[in-house]
Amino acid sequence: MHFEDNETLEAARARNIRDALQEDIGRCDWTAELVPADRRVQARVVAKEDGVLCGRDWFDGCMHGCDASIRIDWAVAEGARFAAGTELCRIDAPARALLSAERSSLNFLQMLSAVATVTREHVDAIEGLSPNPNGCVVLDTRKTLPGLRQAQKYAVRVGGGANQRMALWHGILIKENHIAAAGGITAALKAAQALDSGVSIQIEVENLAELEEALEAGATSVLIDDFSFDDMRAAVALNRGRALLEVSGGVDMTTIREIAATGVDRVSIGRLTKDVRAIDLSMRVLPAAREIAPGLVVRGFEPPLRLSDFRLIAFDMDSTLINIECIDEIADAVGRKAEVAAITAAAMRGEITDFKDSLRRRVALLAGVPVAALEAVWTERLRLNPGAEALVRACQAAGLKIVLVSGGFTFFTDRLRDLLQIDHTRSNLLEIDADGRLTGRVLDQDWGDICDGEEKRRTVLALCAQHGIDPRQAIAMGDGANDLPMMGAVGLSVAHHAKPAVRERAMVAIESGGLDRLLEVVRP
Repeated sequence: MHFEDNETLEAARARNIRDALQEDIGRCDWTAELVPADRRVQARVVAKEDGVLCGRDWFDGCMHGCDASIRIDWAVAEGARFAAGTELCRIDAPARALLSAERSSLNFLQMLSAVATVTREHVDAIEGLSPNPNGCVVLDTRKTLPGLRQAQKYAVRVGGGANQRMALWHGILIKENHIAAAGGITAALKAAQALDSGVSIQIEVENLAELEEALEAGATSVLIDDFSFDDMRAAVALNRGRALLEVSGGVDMTTIREIAATGVDRVSIGRLTKDVRAIDLSMRVLPAAREIAPGLVVRGFEPPLRLSDFRLIAFDMDSTLINIECIDEIADAVGRKAEVAAITAAAMRGEITDFKDSLRRRVALLAGVPVAALEAVWTERLRLNPGAEALVRACQAAGLKIVLVSGGFTFFTDRLRDLLQIDHTRSNLLEIDADGRLTGRVLDQDWGDICDGEEKRRTVLALCAQHGIDPRQAIAMGDGANDLPMMGAVGLSVAHHAKPAVRERAMVAIESGGLDRLLEVVRP
């Protein structure tokens, strides 16, 4: 039996989505019919345990398969780690379509995130342990859920692993019965090579003598089965890099570290895809936003809350804690404010999705600006936004850690840190030449290259972990699209005079007045 072609990931994903919706909805979702046809709602997907996100395209496909007008704003990137309590995405949708798509969408996201999470755990467990200069690669097997081969193997890659052969068409694996039927290891390998198939050839051996025979017969990939740890080390020594050595069978979190330490090239693990326990995610329709006072809107909870129930607050800097976009004002010194400000505005609205690229483009326009221009921005143009100091002092009095995470620059965050006694800051470092002028480049730091939305989120979660704080006890405040990832990772998200996309996602939106209006919602 054979088929006309080999299914691609894209074709498999489309089939998965179609099949899932057809089996769940059929001719009609009767329960969804209870909701008025013209009602539109917002919902959020929240993680109830830690994990690695995988399956966004399947989730989106199920949603859009029910209604193309559904809007999904993701706060966590594909392949990124998330903590329990993190908001993964926000959805704006016709109520009926959302309710019909909910289960299928979540099924894919939960299952694929589970595969990616378990894979990442195994990859992390052996990091740095192998004496092999190429390391030890974590592989899956063909033990996948029926119909979900491409999807699960994609999730393994997202989790940091690699794929063994995708399917029977993707490679030749000569096992014990093939060897017996072909007349031995050498005969089986020669027969496989004679096929001239263009696919990889791997042979399974059960002892060191069989390994030696396979290597002499020209094997380039060998599966060593049921070898002791001592025999694995002996196999590596015997092999001398001639073939890829792969261990399979009996691999779990208690054995994988010692296997990697033997120096083998690869370890394949069936449980990555066959023993799947879905990650616990929850989708909830949000109560409609309501204005509790002029210019103060809340969504998804009943105020007031108590400030003492929170332990950390993270601020964005530009246009949130302070009154300006620093990079725009620096650009004014060289007559390029309009050009830089246009890029800044598009990035904050979410129209430019690659913040790192947008920042590099803007910083490049600053080449030649003297450091004195930054000092002038600090002394002459930069001011705390109304209510900023009052809010910071109230949070400090309540014992909260104060964090400043910015896509701006250390020149300003360091000064604000000293001014307000901020506990932690993270921002970008501008390169300055020997003549005291900007080079137009951003320097790498020990944590990475550029503080974008994902780095803001990672920083807030890392600081929560460092101080023993549940992320649900944290507040994040911002105004632009770059702030959404950290806002989605904490217990209370606050938009301050924000762009519409941010305002619609926030649990608190301050649309008029100062930052200290938060204290009307979260009482000291």
